[in-house]
Amino acid sequence: MTRAAIVAGVLAAALATLASPSARAALDSPHAVAASSSAARPGAPPQPPVASGSRLAPCRQKPGFDCTTVSVPLDRTGAVPGGVALAVAVERTRTPARGTALLLAGGPGQAALPLVSDQAALLGPTLHGYRLITFDQRGTGESGAIDCPALQRISQAALSVPTPAALDSCGAQLGATRGLYSTGASVDDIEAVRQSLGVPRLALIGVSYGTYVAERYARKYPQNVDRLLLDSVVPQEGPDPLLLSTFARIPAMLGLLCARGACSQFLHDPGNAFADVVSVLRRRPITGQVGALGGRRRTVTLHDREGLLDLLVSASQQPELLSRIPAALASAVRGDYATLLRLYDLSRGGGAPVSAKALSAGLNAATLCDDARMPWGGPDAPLDARAPALAQAGAALPPSVLFPFGPDVATGNGLVQTCLRWPVTSAAPPPAPGPLPDVPTLLLSGDRDLSTPVSDAAREASRSPHGVLIVVGGQGHAILGSPPPCVLTAVSRLFAGAAIGSPCKGAAPPFATAAQDPHSVRRVAPAPPLRGLSGRVLRAALGAISDAVFITQVVLQVSNKPQLAQLTYGGLRGGRFQVKATPGGGLRLTFKRDTYVPGVPVTGHIKLDSNLSLLPGRLVVAGQTRGFMVIHGNGRVDGRLAGRGVHVRLTVD
Repeated sequence: MTRAAIVAGVLAAALATLASPSARAALDSPHAVAASSSAARPGAPPQPPVASGSRLAPCRQKPGFDCTTVSVPLDRTGAVPGGVALAVAVERTRTPARGTALLLAGGPGQAALPLVSDQAALLGPTLHGYRLITFDQRGTGESGAIDCPALQRISQAALSVPTPAALDSCGAQLGATRGLYSTGASVDDIEAVRQSLGVPRLALIGVSYGTYVAERYARKYPQNVDRLLLDSVVPQEGPDPLLLSTFARIPAMLGLLCARGACSQFLHDPGNAFADVVSVLRRRPITGQVGALGGRRRTVTLHDREGLLDLLVSASQQPELLSRIPAALASAVRGDYATLLRLYDLSRGGGAPVSAKALSAGLNAATLCDDARMPWGGPDAPLDARAPALAQAGAALPPSVLFPFGPDVATGNGLVQTCLRWPVTSAAPPPAPGPLPDVPTLLLSGDRDLSTPVSDAAREASRSPHGVLIVVGGQGHAILGSPPPCVLTAVSRLFAGAAIGSPCKGAAPPFATAAQDPHSVRRVAPAPPLRGLSGRVLRAALGAISDAVFITQVVLQVSNKPQLAQLTYGGLRGGRFQVKATPGGGLRLTFKRDTYVPGVPVTGHIKLDSNLSLLPGRLVVAGQTRGFMVIHGNGRVDGRLAGRGVHVRLTVD
């Protein structure tokens, strides 16, 4: 057990995603993952090398990959002139590849190339000699990313509602090209990449929106598909604009967060607590001050029930946020909204800008509004006919499925509201759903996922002649972003051509629900072996460290930063902290009256190594419980807290 565990359980988050994270993303979290072994399997027919005309050159900042471009027409009908240079990355192999696996990123709008090196290393040999390739889909990343500045500045949360002005501006900016960024166009781009690289068949690996692209390609070009790995599945119908599968899954997901007594010390029934907060928002907004980037504090307002739905769906894409939902609900029903408002702010980016090259909001709108079948029909429906059709669809929704929300929340979500305003666009409708090709197929679904719930994956699994659906306990959206061992086993079996079986059956969920953020020192449990007020103050000070680590993890995710350099952020209830990376992958935390628990402002510094183990440092506690603590690398703490001398070695609860 590391010294991180010695800190009475408060530093439970893994540091691996801090100093060198594996490219987690906000919004649709498209953690499509693949890797390949350098050795081909005996007896497997080698695939032809990359076509010589591809002009491969080593990729910048992508070790083990060569890059090229594949030129495709912007409009394959020729009505709109121009082309797109698709940026492609190809894994190098020392022996002939057994096959080629294409990684498809999510969003839509997510760039794939920034993910590829980390993701290639993640699964190691589980692809059994398949070479990994990927490309930035048209309108993303290095393939002509669409940048609509006004739309890009608006929240990157899962279901946020853009302003009409931002949508109108982006639609006008794209003009005649608006209908040329559909999934159908990306499907034909995949075929162009396959032909350019001289690859006879592709194993398709998609996560979230990437699964929809993979399904569409597999339907149109079944003879070119080797196998399918679909994680967080969007069915062929596309996303439901009224989110019925999401609403239906919310009660079960909240129950899972508190399963096995995880919330028993601070929350009796998460479903009732959630309904209570919805009831408050039905009457009035929830407003308060939260810490923000730069160490400042700003006012955040959770305006309505749509915002709470947005938070819950976004949190199901980010484990650190999701783990704190029960604690936020428990505090909110007691009138303490600090945690809930901060989670809401973080889910919307926390003030961190997201570049269009990392995640294009313009491409997201153009593709979704082109593909999705809305209550009013396709993107060519007149604007004045859309709102009446939406209202009629909302009136027909069963209230029991929507509880504790209502039809107005279903029709007010960001997806449908974006397309309600999106300018009239001429586009071919997507094909009707149908059977997937008869190839080995593995579908993965997290039991806590609200973006692409289990029912969506089950629907698509029924279309696969030999598809295997694995529902992974303790997981939210995008399982391949941080796959548990049982999933690695399943992926390995898929690419080895073996029976997949049920490797995750009975596996212990790795998900951990965070404890409630105390709103007073009296609510803090003493840190063993201390008792009384001094033990509570010690725990509160250690909580400030854990809280800083949590914020750092989330900000890295939502901002798509590849690594940590420096971060300054406001404390939960006051003050601020700064986090800097140190040589060797550790962190230096500096606090200036950072207040995690009211009445216990903390000032000073501490270091953590790459395993989150405490290194020597000194913290000063102000307020009525003033004192100081010197933390030693072996877990010993000396000092004076709440008027009592402290000389202890921290132990585990």
